Amino acid sequence: MADAAKQISYVDSDVPALVVFDRNGTEPPRGSWFDADSVVDAKAGAAAMGAQIVAVKGDEVMALANRVPKGRVFSSGKLFMPRIQKEVYEQLQGHLPEEDSKPQLELIASDEGKSEDGGASEGNASGLSLKGTLPSEWSKIGVGSLVLTRDIEEDDEAFYLAVVVGKAGSTSFRLKWRDYPDMDSITRDVCQLAMLHPKTTLSEIEWDWEE
Repeated sequence: MADAAKQISYVDSDVPALVVFDRNGTEPPRGSWFDADSVVDAKAGAAAMGAQIVAVKGDEVMALANRVPKGRVFSSGKLFMPRIQKEVYEQLQGHLPEEDSKPQLELIASDEGKSEDGGASEGNASGLSLKGTLPSEWSKIGVGSLVLTRDIEEDDEAFYLAVVVGKAGSTSFRLKWRDYPDMDSITRDVCQLAMLHPKTTLSEIEWDWEE
């Protein structure tokens, strides 16, 4: 009996096994670590929100993991993701697998969308505009890509410009409408997207808003 008990291994809930982190435009980065028992649920939650993940391997990543809060997976599947230091966020990005280390979407804030300290107003997308880049081929679609998609929920046959802001699954993306940045993000499968010609001059498809 004693020998059998010695063979039982326990997972230390105080040891980071995975770090999940994300940054939404100009907002402060967020992140948390999860123990080995929570890895599967944490990965699922990260995929749903388009967040990035780094496995805790080696002293350097462990040191970074210890600088972010311990995470928690809610019953809804969402992750507890408090704010983390920008320096830690940037160093974690340096440990991403090569295919995941893509530049993040650039959000440009106008004066209207800024708070008194000069940053973008948290939780308020008003005054934010999205700048996307044109992918050269389907395999190049990723965060920051400018694509076309329908407003499917309204059964609209027209296509509108949208910018990829994250991954939502193995073949789906989270997007924001380029010309309506204050609206909620949408999710579309890659088969629901269309591409502009890579040599399109973006200045020719800018809207001239009338007051």
